[in-house]
Amino acid sequence: MAVSRYLVPGERIISSFRRHSVVLGKAAATLVVALVLATVLWAEAPRRPTDHLGAIGAAVAVLGLCYFAWRAWQWRLARYLITNERIVLIEGLVARRINSLPLRLVIDTTYHRSVAGRLLGYCDLELNLSGQPGMRRLTEVPHADQVYRLLQRLLSSHGDGAAARAPLPGDTAPIRLPGTSP
Repeated sequence: MAVSRYLVPGERIISSFRRHSVVLGKAAATLVVALVLATVLWAEAPRRPTDHLGAIGAAVAVLGLCYFAWRAWQWRLARYLITNERIVLIEGLVARRINSLPLRLVIDTTYHRSVAGRLLGYCDLELNLSGQPGMRRLTEVPHADQVYRLLQRLLSSHGDGAAARAPLPGDTAPIRLPGTSP
């Protein structure tokens, strides 16, 4: 995905990452339930041949697999970008949605990490914005501690241009625009 088209001149990507794979949990559970139901229907099919249970079981399995594949593809395409100017969420399979948040509007951040988040390494970050009611939420952020520290450095040094440029460990390398240095 060429994300450079969503950047303004002079803006550079500091980090690029997907939500944590835990977002696929409900889709995976749905797939498992569909496969178990399909197996039960297939096992019952020889005893009741007129009810077409084998075909119904196959349809349930295919539907469960299609749902999981659709959610996994959505997850694969969705991406957070942290640039020197803003935080961007890019989403959408057919219709692309770009949500961005200028760093200059962020007053402070709140870090939420559940027990599951501590075990699996993700968190939710809430960004309190000046002049905007309520907070904005970045959900299921992987590498929670590193992203939080990166945002804190960006917010504290936003005015003087000394933004951090380090990639997050274990994630895809940040996308660099031609002519920018790492």
